Amino acid sequence: MNRAPGTARILIVEDEGIIAGHIAARLLKTGYSVAGIAESSEEALVDARELSPDLILMDIRIKGSMDGIQTAAKVRETSDVPIIYLTAHTDQSTVDRAKLTEAFGFLTKPIHQTSLSTSIEMAIHKHRADRAARTQRAWMETVLATMADAMIVIDAAHRTQYMNGPAEQLTGWKNSEARDRELSMVLPVRELATELEANRHLLPPDGPQAPRQIPRGLVASRRSGQWFPIDGEIAPSMDNGRVVGAVITFRDATMRQTEENEIRHQYKMQAVGRLAAGIAHDFNNLLMTILGHTNELLNKSLAFTDSDVASLEEIRKAGDQAASLTQQLLRFSRKEPVLKMNVNLNDVVRDTEELIRRLGGPSIHWQFLLDENLADVCADQGQLRQVVMNLAANARDAVPNGGRITIETANVDAPQGASSAIIWKAFVALSVSDSGEGMSADVAEQLFEPFFTTKQPGSGTGLGLSIVHSIVTDLGGTIHVDSEPGRGTTFTVYLPAVEPSAAAPAAETDSEPAMEVRPQ
Repeated sequence: MNRAPGTARILIVEDEGIIAGHIAARLLKTGYSVAGIAESSEEALVDARELSPDLILMDIRIKGSMDGIQTAAKVRETSDVPIIYLTAHTDQSTVDRAKLTEAFGFLTKPIHQTSLSTSIEMAIHKHRADRAARTQRAWMETVLATMADAMIVIDAAHRTQYMNGPAEQLTGWKNSEARDRELSMVLPVRELATELEANRHLLPPDGPQAPRQIPRGLVASRRSGQWFPIDGEIAPSMDNGRVVGAVITFRDATMRQTEENEIRHQYKMQAVGRLAAGIAHDFNNLLMTILGHTNELLNKSLAFTDSDVASLEEIRKAGDQAASLTQQLLRFSRKEPVLKMNVNLNDVVRDTEELIRRLGGPSIHWQFLLDENLADVCADQGQLRQVVMNLAANARDAVPNGGRITIETANVDAPQGASSAIIWKAFVALSVSDSGEGMSADVAEQLFEPFFTTKQPGSGTGLGLSIVHSIVTDLGGTIHVDSEPGRGTTFTVYLPAVEPSAAAPAAETDSEPAMEVRPQ
């Protein structure tokens, strides 16, 4: 085997001068370059550092404070240079120690030319292949670590082989801890509707198959036991036509579900709003006729008995209530003009405070916690008053036998559960909390549905919170509900704050704002 001189530079560590010279001559004859000869462990460490050889031939028994195996271990702490051991005889304990240093082979003295060349070629080839594989793995891990989505790689036995950083954060497992554990332990999955175990949906198929989506309606568990909705894809890993595992890419779908629910809600509100707008005006005209004739008859009340007058009063009272409902429908459908300007929510709360206190009666303890440095919002003052009154009335109804209601304002950086599309804005928060019985998650999900109410028939229209939701979302804000049975309820409205340097805008009238879908 002839090689061009200098192809590989080899350091010889051998304390027998004759043997070292013999090895050097054979290397030079074969075409290798001798980087140097070290006779002790100390010289070997210095030469390995300063000469940067491509390979080291290391005698196991050498002079110095360490033997060859210990010296090799020290070298490998700072360099990945391949090492081939030289020894006159080997025993199992020596072999086992040598394995810990990741040796690339053994040569038994006396060393023959053919075995020397073959061992060196194989060691250099394997070292280059290993280094290329490590480099590729490092690149791949860098790419995977920079992915926004979580990723888990599993083998054919469904054991976890790799997790990237987002997967560690989402599951609560470290990559090193999860390795070789069953996927069902690292990422338990169940069906939301049935609560049945559903990890089968994350497993690779038996045969070749295109990547597939993780079915909707699944929830996964973090290591802490907290469950979250999951979205993602599964791509089988193939080797010569065989499925040897899968790559699972997934994410927390909470925000996606929230946004989809908000969009569905907005479309539903839009449809109901169109219906309301279509009938409100005609209905109002009919009411005006009814109320007009009723008032005219009441003015001639001398011609009626007391029972007749009482009946007419009830007709007028019902007509007034129907007219009020019509106005709510018009507001709900956004057909009434609005006048937007810079408004401070504290002023709105203070203006309505006396009315709110009368609304609750003496059995309710009211608490007002207003941030004196509250930023302004751009809104219609009448609509904001309507928001405050509706939330206060809702809180009052939650404590029919008396209790505590707190109204609070504050500047916040972002709404609770905000999407990344709006977190860069500053917001003003209005919270209304009650000490009532609270509500279940199922009820909370329906609160803003038009005409949904938990009150007894005749006690409410179910439009109040729908109107609040419409006003808030039309102003670019969101509304969040925090409630549990037995622990009261808190409604928090978030509205975009006006920049402190921004001048108050001229009055702006929106006769019919366009429906705008905003993430909650």
